Amino acid sequence: MLRSDNDVDDGGAMSALTASLFDYITGSDADVHATVMQFFDRLFAAVYLHRAVPPATVGCVASLRRQGEGVEIPFAGVDSSVADDLARSARVARVFLDSLRLAGVVARSLGDVDLGHQCSRALTRLRYCATCEGVLETAPPRPCRPFCANVARGCLVHLVAGQTSRRWEHFVDAVNQLALFGISGRRNLEGVLSALPKLISDEVTRLQANIQNYRSQVR
Repeated sequence: MLRSDNDVDDGGAMSALTASLFDYITGSDADVHATVMQFFDRLFAAVYLHRAVPPATVGCVASLRRQGEGVEIPFAGVDSSVADDLARSARVARVFLDSLRLAGVVARSLGDVDLGHQCSRALTRLRYCATCEGVLETAPPRPCRPFCANVARGCLVHLVAGQTSRRWEHFVDAVNQLALFGISGRRNLEGVLSALPKLISDEVTRLQANIQNYRSQVR
C-alpha cells in the first residue's frame, strides 16, 4: 500500500509491527505501545531517506523523530492514538484467545465427568439464558449474566486444578467483561487494523509534502 500510494519502502517496519502484535496476542511479553512508536520512527526514516541505505543510517534518522526542535514532530498525535488503540484491542484479542484455549481444555474434559444432579439442572437452565445463547441486547428479557458466571464457577471450576483453576476464574471474569463491553469499536483489533492502511498513507503523504522542514534536524 505504501509503495503504490506513496512510493515508500518502509524497510520492513510494517512486517516488524505485525510480527510483534502476533507475538503479543499469542502470549509473549512484547510491549505493543513501544513497538508502535518504533514503527513510526522507522517510517519517518523511510520517508526521509527515500532510498536504500545502510541499517545504521536508518536507525540514526529514526532515532531523531521524537527529538525535533522548532518543528512539528512527524506523526505527532497519530502515533500515540494508534499505539493506544492497538494496545487496547490487542489486549482484548489476547484475553479472548487465551479464554478460547482454556474453554477448549475444560470442554474436552466434560465428557468423562459426572456433574451431579444440581449442576446438571443448573447447566440445563443455562440453555434458557439470553446471555449464554449469545443475545446481549439489554431489552427484556434481561440477560442473566450473574447466573451464568455462578454456574461456571460452581459447577465447572472443579474440573481443573492448581494454576488452571485460577485461570478458569480469570476466564469467567474475562467472558463477563467481553459480554458487558463487547469486542467492538476501539476494542476490535480487526477494525483497528483495517483502518490503519489509509491512516498511515494519509500521514505519509502529509509528511512528504513537508519533508523539507526536517532537513535541518538530520545530520
